[in-house]
Amino acid sequence: SAPFVFTTTFHWIAFVPSVIVAIGFYGVNEMGKVIQDPFDWRQPCHDLSGMGRRAFEENLALHEHAEKRDFDLRRDELRKTRRAVARRSREKRGRDSRGGRDSETSDYEKADPSVPGDDDTDHDPVSLRTLRAALEGKGGISEASKKEAKDDGLTEKSLNISVHAPSALSATLVSDASNARAVPDLSAGPWAFLTTLFKVKHTVLPRVFPQVVFAIISSLCAQTLKIYWCGANIVSHSQCSIAFSETAHAVAGGVIGFMLVFRTSISYYRFYEGKKYLGHLHDSLRNANVAFCAFLRSGGTRRNADGTKRKESRDSRDGAKSKTCVETETAAAATATDETLNEDRIELRRLSNVLFAFVRQSLRERRHGYPLGCTLQATDDSLINDDVYGAPTLNALLTADEKNEFTQVDPPNRANVVVWRMQTIVERHRRLGNVCERGAFDIYHDLEATLEAHKHMERIVNTKMPFQYLHAVNFLLFVFVFSAPFV
Repeated sequence: SAPFVFTTTFHWIAFVPSVIVAIGFYGVNEMGKVIQDPFDWRQPCHDLSGMGRRAFEENLALHEHAEKRDFDLRRDELRKTRRAVARRSREKRGRDSRGGRDSETSDYEKADPSVPGDDDTDHDPVSLRTLRAALEGKGGISEASKKEAKDDGLTEKSLNISVHAPSALSATLVSDASNARAVPDLSAGPWAFLTTLFKVKHTVLPRVFPQVVFAIISSLCAQTLKIYWCGANIVSHSQCSIAFSETAHAVAGGVIGFMLVFRTSISYYRFYEGKKYLGHLHDSLRNANVAFCAFLRSGGTRRNADGTKRKESRDSRDGAKSKTCVETETAAAATATDETLNEDRIELRRLSNVLFAFVRQSLRERRHGYPLGCTLQATDDSLINDDVYGAPTLNALLTADEKNEFTQVDPPNRANVVVWRMQTIVERHRRLGNVCERGAFDIYHDLEATLEAHKHMERIVNTKMPFQYLHAVNFLLFVFVFSAPFV
């Protein structure tokens, strides 16, 4: 709040302190303006596309590991079952031979060809191994692998997530946006205190350039008027009727400084809160996928569709079935259940990516559209069918029927619909006994946490700074900065 005596002290170089004042005050104001919306396209902002890509890769690796471990456990269990079947068959043949009877082995007592033996090769986990290959750009799902999948739209889409190569337009736009958002480290190197002074890109200088030019013009005009009106040798405002008092200007500077600091503090709080709840969203989706892999597993108590415990004892109406037959049928039923669990885990992972994509669009694309330079318009049809800045895109995540269905859903409610679908799958397995009560409710809690984080982020972006406050700041800044040369 030191007094400013520009024209009476600096004379024709009064534009130098005028430029410094303009950059200082308007620069702080621009920083508060930029960071008040943490999810737009301007730097600094939170990279929603990058966060979606990170969540996709982390959850994919997690499900890959879980599927490999489950397959190893199933293989070991089936091998044990096959050895037990063979052992009982040998024991029965031995008893029959000792009793003088010919050995008659039923079809159920023969080795099950579907059960892998010690020399069996590993089964190819189509849904995840091919996804990893696609993620690394090594190709897509083979035709033989596709035949093994169910003839179901959602399952088929789950197997093909991000397998399709991105279009040239999408790849170009994403690359340009990534380069535009890449901010250099201005504090690197021992000479950073000097080299950063000459940085222009990613600074406030381009944003305050009009104010700087106007400050230079106003300082030159102030010096010209002072010489024409009062002469070139005045040293105090009392000697010239068009010069302002430095005391009043210093007091006004204190008020302006407080208003700018308050505005910047509120903006940074919004920016920090946006980062916090974006982290909560990522953590909740990760925890949910961990729970999918941990709780949706084989080995639980099998139940019927009505919730009653499934009976796995010998069928009393068929006395010819032996204990070996029952064990073989039980193993086959467990294998079918495991396949269903695996498919549903993949489906839940796909839906978690869809959930993040809808949250991303509600925070960024639907409020700010696509960034400058993109030729596409961020219409509802484009966001569903193109989604060029998604990672992965909704075009790769959704089936054709789902695209039509979500088009009919109100955009703010789409994330809720996805969570409803995920909870429906988990609840079905809870009633069948494939997931324990505690595991199911932990998953429900994680999914509810994602919606809560989405709600908080929407509150941040939808709560604007009061227009009256922003108008007062801009008005006082204009008067203070551009009247400084007349002090």
